[in-house]
Amino acid sequence: MKPNYQNLPDELKRNGLFCLWRYERVGDRLSKIPYSFNGKRARSTERGDFCYFDKAVRLSNRYSGIGLGIFDGYCAVDIDHCVTNGKLSEPALDIINMMNSYTEYSPSGEGVRIIFKAGGSALSATCRLPKEPTS
Repeated sequence: MKPNYQNLPDELKRNGLFCLWRYERVGDRLSKIPYSFNGKRARSTERGDFCYFDKAVRLSNRYSGIGLGIFDGYCAVDIDHCVTNGKLSEPALDIINMMNSYTEYSPSGEGVRIIFKAGGSALSATCRLPKEPTS
């Protein structure tokens, strides 16, 4: 099942930079391998390997999904293995509520990612995004 990218906050769709990713076997496990819009491997620190939302979505049918680049003050907190039988753990709920920002389930369904924006050098959430989890 492909994610519904339209659930992303409008601010991320307008201002975010995205890569594409595909599950690939690395050793004995499946890993999410990032790709640039040009079909080459994406480097997480290279803005030029990322593209705007509309282009990423257009190209996503050949990949497993799209991923947000952590640029321009956007930050992410991943909480792995915090979902059991579709239920978030209490510590994860506490963190999500404290962060009060856009949160989505990870592709595995076993964790969540909280996206927020930091201002300056302090990690203060200056931009609150809708916090409803999406798949």
